[in-house]
Amino acid sequence: MEKKNAPQRKRKSDVVPAKGTSIAVGGDVSYSNIINGSKNIINVIEKSTSVVELKKQADRLEQSHLKNALVEYVNKIKLQAELAEKGLDTKSPYKALLKYEITDSSLFFGRDAYIAELLECIKQNPLTVLHSESGAGKSSLLRAGIGPHLLAEGRLPLYIRPRETPVLQTSIKHALLPDLEQSPNLTNARLRDFLRRVCKLLGKKWLLIIVDQFEEIFTLQSEEARMAFVKELAECLDDETLPVRWILSLRGEWFSQLAKFQSKIGNPFENSVFLSAFNKADAYQVIVEPALKRGIRYEDGLVEQIIAELATKADGKADAFSSFLSSQRESQREEEEISPPQLQLVCSEIFKKADKNTHLVTTETYRLLGGAETILQNYLDRVIDENIPKEHVELAEKILVALVDDEGHRVLRSKQQIQLDVSFKVDPKNLDEVIKQLVDSHLLRVEEDEYELAHDYLANKIKLDPETQKQKYVKELLEQKTKHFHREGIKLSTEELSLVEKHLSKAALSDDEMMLIESSRRDSLLRRYLSLGGYMVVFAIGVSLFIVAVTFLIRGMALVAPQGYIALLWASVIALGFIGANRGWVKELLLTFGLILSIAINKLIVLIPIVGRLEDGNTSLFWIRLVITATMAYFGYQAVVSIQHLSFKSNRERLQDSLFGASLGAINGYLLMGSIWYYLHVMGYTDLGFLPPTLGTLAGDASLLVINYLPPYLFSGVGLFLAVILVIVFVLVVYI
Repeated sequence: MEKKNAPQRKRKSDVVPAKGTSIAVGGDVSYSNIINGSKNIINVIEKSTSVVELKKQADRLEQSHLKNALVEYVNKIKLQAELAEKGLDTKSPYKALLKYEITDSSLFFGRDAYIAELLECIKQNPLTVLHSESGAGKSSLLRAGIGPHLLAEGRLPLYIRPRETPVLQTSIKHALLPDLEQSPNLTNARLRDFLRRVCKLLGKKWLLIIVDQFEEIFTLQSEEARMAFVKELAECLDDETLPVRWILSLRGEWFSQLAKFQSKIGNPFENSVFLSAFNKADAYQVIVEPALKRGIRYEDGLVEQIIAELATKADGKADAFSSFLSSQRESQREEEEISPPQLQLVCSEIFKKADKNTHLVTTETYRLLGGAETILQNYLDRVIDENIPKEHVELAEKILVALVDDEGHRVLRSKQQIQLDVSFKVDPKNLDEVIKQLVDSHLLRVEEDEYELAHDYLANKIKLDPETQKQKYVKELLEQKTKHFHREGIKLSTEELSLVEKHLSKAALSDDEMMLIESSRRDSLLRRYLSLGGYMVVFAIGVSLFIVAVTFLIRGMALVAPQGYIALLWASVIALGFIGANRGWVKELLLTFGLILSIAINKLIVLIPIVGRLEDGNTSLFWIRLVITATMAYFGYQAVVSIQHLSFKSNRERLQDSLFGASLGAINGYLLMGSIWYYLHVMGYTDLGFLPPTLGTLAGDASLLVINYLPPYLFSGVGLFLAVILVIVFVLVVYI
């Protein structure tokens, strides 16, 4: 049973440091520490299988398979560290817009306090949340800051990114066991059970699973997939015997969304760390220490000048919830902050111009570059000019635009998706070449055969025109709908289909998207035909029933007594008045206009030669007029109201709306039944078997007097034209 609102448990185990024990941070972790730590993990894994007793051959094979995969995973880290150690002096000490990796730990400075805090958090609690503004360096902190320390202690970090994978827990398994499909028991196992098998191979050391860019679980994954992962995560957190720690890293604007998981995983905010930008002391260390690793130093006063130009007042971009939770640290921070990506960009450009003979970066060099502001403003254009041939610049710019969404955020795209966004006419060889140039220029990075901008900083520098934004919005909508189509069979609505066809060309569509569009087109056409046919059938039935009902009602009332005509007129006025009070005056107004137009049409149809030969007493003329009146009444009741400002006002003033609606409804009853009675009177009653009003009687004389006030009689002259003109003016003013 799931535990709701269960508090996070702090575990006491051999991994908790004794009081007074300090945690080594900063540059204390060398490549040899990483390499030796990796070797220790491999030795533990190799030895653990000698004492594991497995009863079934299948389990034994799967455990052996998992062991080999773990060894290979750790060996890759060890090999990267060995290669980095050999090529230590061959690369820039600054990363520009690229994130720091585990093998960059010797160049990673300025985050000692955060490294210590995070290490303490993960040792004391199974779940830690790291959040910050975009670009603060969360990924670099987790990889180059936390990872090497864990490896040096013989503990294994596992880095995961949600992306668009349908099931995140399967991605975790795949990261440790790439050919997971060959182990059906592990594939189908609950995440907790899978991790327990992994931890047996790691001995007494725990596993740290780092889910970086966790906001993607909200932006890229379905609600069903999201909650399925949270449920399995809760099982892992509730199991005190499972030696696994978790870090969820996400942007600050998504931090409060974790509250949705409180019923499953307890309080996710209890053990959180807010990562701020650099203060001045941190920035000084980030500038000076990496350069010293390459034997380069800065002229006196230059570092302080760079920091002064980059420093800005803390602007409070973190959401209110993040700011509240980080209030203790905020009180200890410098008043001014330095953006990590901006600092890296400036330092990278300065290092390129450093005098390799004197091993000195001078103030004059910095001045010639134009200072921090010029370096930052021109960075993107300068990198493209320096690294991309002129004939490829336009294509490079299109590729960069393809890697941001309609809101200006960077997105992951496969090479096929980039090709569709750029143009189907682009030579694939040219596309591959330019993408490689952009990757080599550190403007793009590759992750599992998908590409994205190297940093959010670049996304902010790419400007989209309104039409491109609209196309991107429609494209992203279509991509989401295509996923739903394959998963649930849901097709595009008529409005969505119209939007796609208006803004996207066939060249920008994948085969799956074209399949969805064609299927939606067929459905839309079928709906149109069914809608038209159904509408005509309903219309015919409605008019027929109306005519039949009116005929029997009038005949019934007339047979009872001649004064039944007056009673029927009053009954219609009262009945439609009640209906009008319920419908509202805006809808009733449309019916009023329709009935006035029906009177005008019935006046004008006599100008048609065939109809004009019919005399007023002709039965056929009566039925024509009755059908016209019934049709206009039908459309008046079925019309969709689109007078938005009138509708909104009527919703706010419900009492007035009902009273005015009742008044208009009563008028509509008078217009409708009065018109039918008048046409029946002109026809002569008896041809259809009705009794006419009896002259010389009180009821009969009253009926004949009322006839002179029925709508077609009143609107027989100028009044009719005035009424029609009023309707036309109203329609022009309100609708057009």
